[in-house]
Amino acid sequence: MGLVVEGHPLCRVLAGDELAGGPGRHRTLLEIAVRDHTEGPPAARHAVTGVVLKGELCPYTVGEARPVLSDLALGTCELDCDLAEVTFLSAAALRLFTELDDELRSRGGRLVLRDPAPFALRIIEVCRLERLLVAPAAEGEAPANPAAPTLLIRNLDHGQTIEVTVTVAAPCTPARLVDLQRKLVHLIGVRQPTELRLCAHTTNRTAIPPDSWREARAALASIGGTLTVVDEDDP
Repeated sequence: MGLVVEGHPLCRVLAGDELAGGPGRHRTLLEIAVRDHTEGPPAARHAVTGVVLKGELCPYTVGEARPVLSDLALGTCELDCDLAEVTFLSAAALRLFTELDDELRSRGGRLVLRDPAPFALRIIEVCRLERLLVAPAAEGEAPANPAAPTLLIRNLDHGQTIEVTVTVAAPCTPARLVDLQRKLVHLIGVRQPTELRLCAHTTNRTAIPPDSWREARAALASIGGTLTVVDEDDP
């Protein structure tokens, strides 16, 4: 199999020859794109670098992706990897993620894996790498973007039910609710749960009205799922 890498740090890994349907043809195996940057302290160019990975993370593509992700990790405190469109996750990819996380943590940073598909989530959990999925800030450390809503996701019933604890910066403005709705709808599309249990409040512990979740309810209803809004004190 021939592999070609185009662009840096944006990267496309292609399969050639017979795997792509004949001589001279290519099929994209993996794409890596930088989603966004958040300005960081003087010691690093960026506080957070968001990366979107799309396609197969097999041993071949991981070998090509390694220098790209390693270079990105050198210039950031946190490497935030979106796995929503990853269709294959190999042991080589998990090994790369743990190596990058170890390297970032040695400099006070971390690597975060976001929105893995159900199959990828099961692999991550079986390998006991949940620490890469939920990486809370150290005590007393301010988040990179305090205005952005935070979502803590827990899987129940092998992922059929997901429990989401949401914290929205006070005051809870309409714009922040729109951003939160977008994140929830994306999560629903990726995980396809039969039930989403939602506990939401603002940073000053003010509850958010249950009728704020119309779009999330509609997204769940479209796949036959339900939304249950729960209080933090519920069992």
